[in-house]
Parts: sequence; structure tokens; C-alpha cells
Amino acid sequence: MTETTIKKGWLAQWSTRDLMVTVVMALAVAIASIPLRLGTSALGLTLGPIVSVPLSSYVILGGFFVAYVVRRPMAAAISQLIVGLVLSVMMPGGLFLIILYLIHAIAIELPFVVTRYKRYDNWIMAIGGAVARFLILAAAWTAARLGDTNLLYQLGVVAGALLGGAIAGLLAKLLAEAVAQTGILSISGDESVETAV
Repeated sequence: MTETTIKKGWLAQWSTRDLMVTVVMALAVAIASIPLRLGTSALGLTLGPIVSVPLSSYVILGGFFVAYVVRRPMAAAISQLIVGLVLSVMMPGGLFLIILYLIHAIAIELPFVVTRYKRYDNWIMAIGGAVARFLILAAAWTAARLGDTNLLYQLGVVAGALLGGAIAGLLAKLLAEAVAQTGILSISGDESVETAV
């Protein structure tokens, strides 16, 4: 294969650094999310979705973090698929977790596709987080049997998902900027927070 054959498509914009940051951050998110998943599952069993849905919005934080740092097509999707694969081996759920994180990958990538990977401001991160969390909730609606609850409860769960998603999107941006200022990593394409690697 020639260099021109390799450099076609969305992967042409990626560097080795981008791929490494995506993989390492995905692995870190997967490992960190194990106790969080167990905790929110316990909360969901005891207090119900009205509490667990907003609190479990952390599941999109890693994807938005990677998307904000790497700023390449499919970065969030690749990171979420890696998280799903790792969790499917380390936690009960197996294939279900892979499918769940495939849904996460699509939902988190969507706001950046719409903006053609050019906007990463507070509005895009907050609205993108809310929309992603809503899409994930919609995909899990039947499995969680939320249709069996009364309308006011359902509206509370949806509002919690939207608020939790918006906060997670903004928090991902704030965390990425804080980490970039330490010099541990740099944010691709953003000279205002670019630091030495």
C-alpha cells in the first residue's frame, strides 16, 4: 500500500498521538467506571431511576473528554467502544455492555458530527451532553420499564437525564482544560489551552 492509500478517509486526520490518547483515556475511563457502575446500580435498585439516571450521567463524561482533547472524527466513538469491550470482560453483562456502549458511541459522537468537528464550546458540550444522555435513556427506556411508571415520574427521569448530561458534557470540558494546564496532555487544535506534551 502506498502512503496515499493509507491516508484516505476520516483516519487521515489522525496522528499516532491521537490514537494513543484515545486508547489510554478509554482504558482509564473503563477502569474508573467499574466502581461507579456498581454504585449507581445499587442506588438504582434502592432509590429508583429518578436518582440513578442523573447520577449515572458520568457514563458519557469519558467520551466527551476524549472528543474534546483529541478533536478528531470518531474519537468519542472509538473510546466508548473500547470502554464497552473492557467492561464486557470485567463486569457482568458481556454482550449487553458492548451493545450499550455502541449506543453511547453513536450518541456521544452525534453533536460533533453535526458541527463537523469544529465547535467544542460550552454550548456544544452542554447541549451535546444532554442530547447524548437523552438518546441513551431512550434506548434503555423499555429495558428499565420506565413506561410502567406515571407521567410525572417519567418527566422527572427525563429532566434528570438532560440535566445530568449537560453537566457531564461541561464537566468533561473543564476537566480536559484543567489536565491540559498541568502539561500532562495537550488539546488538539486549541491554541488557547495548548501545552507541551
